Amino acid sequence: MPVDTPARYIALVDLASASVWLLSREDLAAVAQQRSSGRYHIYMYTDRAAKPRKTERLHTHEFQRFLLPHCAERVFG
Repeated sequence: MPVDTPARYIALVDLASASVWLLSREDLAAVAQQRSSGRYHIYMYTDRAAKPRKTERLHTHEFQRFLLPHCAERVFG
């Protein structure tokens, strides 16, 4: 995602599990594992058994607070 995106929110979707995560620009900046070439990069493992080589790689359960049911009221009122 471009660092200077005009979007107020960014949705990440896993079609296999029908999961939707909604992050504000500030949330995205806080959890992005890489910032290069003017872009934020997110790495999210959907398999809990996966053992990331790099410690900054996160699993989906670490994004629970961004799941749509958990943040919809805050975002949409």
